[in-house]
This record gives sequence, C-alpha cells and structure tokens, in this order.
Amino acid sequence: MHEGERVYCENLDLADPKLLGLPLSTSCKVYEQRTPNMPIRMLRRDGTLAQQAVCGMGTEGETWRILTEGMGQGCSLTLRVTSEEERG
Repeated sequence: MHEGERVYCENLDLADPKLLGLPLSTSCKVYEQRTPNMPIRMLRRDGTLAQQAVCGMGTEGETWRILTEGMGQGCSLTLRVTSEEERG
C-alpha cells in the first residue's frame, strides 16, 4: 500500500455514494458480529488486499472516538499508512 492510495474496508456498506461523508451515509456490515482485534481487510478498488487492519472494539481508543466525534455506533478501525521510506 502506498501513501495516499485509496482503499476501502471490506465491511463498508455505502447507502448512496453521493452522500459519502455525511452522517449515516455508511455503516458496518458486520457491526453486530464484530469482536476485539477482528481482522479487517482494506481493499483496493480492484478488490486486491492493500493492508490488513484490526477492529478496535472495546478499546479505550474506540470510546475516545465515540466521545470526541459524537458518534453513536461507529467504526473504530485505526489504520496507519506508512511511507516507503519508513518501511525501508
């Protein structure tokens, strides 16, 4: 995965692409089935794996995001994209 590359979560459910970025425009397909550190695949537009991430369910980070971002039930996925230089 390259810095600035667009990827999407395999569990993203997009109600209407025109509404992307607005409240309730997306949801998690597996919200009710999620578990702490559940593997989350981040995919490229062509469907190939870009990066493996994990669900932050039940973590302090999830609680902080909900409180600071005013989210009721949201995604707690944290994904750090490194540059080629950082990866060596």
